[in-house]
Amino acid sequence: MTGEPIHPTQFRLARVQVVNWGTLHGHHDIPVARKGFLITGASGSGKSTLIDAISTVLMPAGNVRFNAAAQESAAGSGRNFVSYIRGAWRREAAADTDSLTASYLRPGATWSAVALTYRTGDTTAPVTLVKLMHLRRGANTNNDVSHLHLILDIDVDLTEFEPFVARGIDTRAIRKQWPDAVVNPTYAPFARAFRSRLGISSEAAQRLLHRTLSAKGLNSLDQLLRDYMLDEPGTFAMAERATTQFRDLREAHRVVVDARRQVQTLDPLVDLAATRNGGLRAQRELQDESDHLDAVHAALTVDLLEDKLEEAKAQTGLLLAAADKTAAEADRAAERTLDLRVRVESAGDGRLATLRTQRAAAETDIARITKQRSRFEASLGPWEAQVPSTAEEFAHLQAQIETELRELDAQADTRRRELYEVASTLAEHRKRLRELVADREVLARRRSNLDPELLRARELVCSAAGLGEDALHFAGELLEVRREDAAWTGPIERVLGGFGRT
Repeated sequence: MTGEPIHPTQFRLARVQVVNWGTLHGHHDIPVARKGFLITGASGSGKSTLIDAISTVLMPAGNVRFNAAAQESAAGSGRNFVSYIRGAWRREAAADTDSLTASYLRPGATWSAVALTYRTGDTTAPVTLVKLMHLRRGANTNNDVSHLHLILDIDVDLTEFEPFVARGIDTRAIRKQWPDAVVNPTYAPFARAFRSRLGISSEAAQRLLHRTLSAKGLNSLDQLLRDYMLDEPGTFAMAERATTQFRDLREAHRVVVDARRQVQTLDPLVDLAATRNGGLRAQRELQDESDHLDAVHAALTVDLLEDKLEEAKAQTGLLLAAADKTAAEADRAAERTLDLRVRVESAGDGRLATLRTQRAAAETDIARITKQRSRFEASLGPWEAQVPSTAEEFAHLQAQIETELRELDAQADTRRRELYEVASTLAEHRKRLRELVADREVLARRRSNLDPELLRARELVCSAAGLGEDALHFAGELLEVRREDAAWTGPIERVLGGFGRT
């Protein structure tokens, strides 16, 4: 073998740099030999972490397969951009829940970066691919990660980017610092640019390069050839176009059917719209007429009033003439009345004044008699009699009333005698009641079988003598019949007689 480089014009990976990537905390710089490079170590030593760093530059974020070299799916391994940027290093049970939580080396705002430097075997300038990432404090989803991609034609240290990334990616400052660099915040333009620089023919070749990094996880050679090495047949595109065309045709048919249904649905609306417009037009006309109704009414009223005014003006002259004629006739009538009054006064020789005086007196008598008649009629109310209209009826009524008055006087005398008798009886009963009450009080004060009159007499004597009633006993009060001889009580009382009351 000679000392010349293998394929000197081919770009090969010459240097790998990572900053804050997984458990690789801080800056790590790994030179890669052109003839080949073996990454080995115990489980958990970081082999897959380093391979995933290379993959995150060579593949878009949505297609990269983290930890593929360890034959674990991305979901099963729990590795993603956030876990690598934060530096997840273990899982432990949460204190308040049954779930597992990750422990991070970098829990606050942090940044990560990966740089791949490619060189040829001759004097061609190196090409460095750089991926910068930043995650703010409290953010823990892949959508929260900020990305920036750079292609530089120099060999650069990642530590030079820290001032521009630590507090957030400052794209403008980076462009100013490296004006010749190709800077893209999105991956697709970045991938097209570095494929052109490195001589990678297609996106499929780029995916194949990524797949070879995880060859340990290759399950089928057919799958490798089909997915990464063979170009997609043109029939796939034809099938896709046919599917699209049929989809477009189906959509066009749906649009036609919808249009036909819309026509069927909206066709009655033409007549309905015409009817509605006619109704609205009639409504507007009626509204206009209603708005001007007051003005038209006022105008017609003015016309009628003006006509009546003209008629009134035409009749005014006639009415004035008639009024003058009537006034003249009234004056003549007044003069005639005065003349007749003078004639009457002179013809009666003062008799008219006398008649007027008599008429006034007669009117006064009529008023007085009418008032008396009203009182008389009210007085007849208790007898339910009518006011007599003749002298005979009056005399008959008077005799009837006098007879009834005499009967009432006789009944009144009888009632007075009965009232007197009732009063006498009531007085006797009240006297007897007082005596009984007094006897009850005497008996209540002193238990005795003697006559209450005798007991009251003793009270009077004792009261006058200033003695107590216990000092004066009746003989009957000092005697007592034994219980076994109670049957002899009556005979004993009859035998003792007046002695018991002494």
